[in-house]
Amino acid sequence: MEILHFSIDDVDYGCDLADIDEILNMATIQAMTQGPDFIAGLLNLRGCLLPVIDLSQMLGHHRELPPPPISADEPLLGLYKDNCRLFVIEIDNTESSISPSELKSTNRLAVIIDGWMGLKEINDEDEQSSVVEATERLDYIHKLSVSEGSTIQLIRIKQILDSQQLAMLA
Repeated sequence: MEILHFSIDDVDYGCDLADIDEILNMATIQAMTQGPDFIAGLLNLRGCLLPVIDLSQMLGHHRELPPPPISADEPLLGLYKDNCRLFVIEIDNTESSISPSELKSTNRLAVIIDGWMGLKEINDEDEQSSVVEATERLDYIHKLSVSEGSTIQLIRIKQILDSQQLAMLA
């Protein structure tokens, strides 16, 4: 399986390349006032507004704010580093427990990925079940890939939002 490999706070993660529609360099994220706290903002992608989810925050990592400029000549630093990417995904809502009248059939959204490391091929025999019971972990934390002395937590990126969060998206 080919995965998209990234690292957040020295923890390696990966998600299946087949689950990603587009990989974009970091773009301007527009703030969204009074929106759900799991939405970092909005992305204007070729005239279509997409909600943006910050995977780092969803995984419980803290995003450090850049220091303010010392002088007027110093540039204002952005919240996101050069190795951030946006993964555009489409989530199928037809299997949700919420009634179909409350949900669109699909939702396109962008996910902020920190620590982009590129594509990586992993072998099925290197995959292991999580060491934490399924009932005690987030639904989108899937398996572990252990090879060559490194461990990568595999994420089901299309399950990043639960049915209640999906129902909040227009």
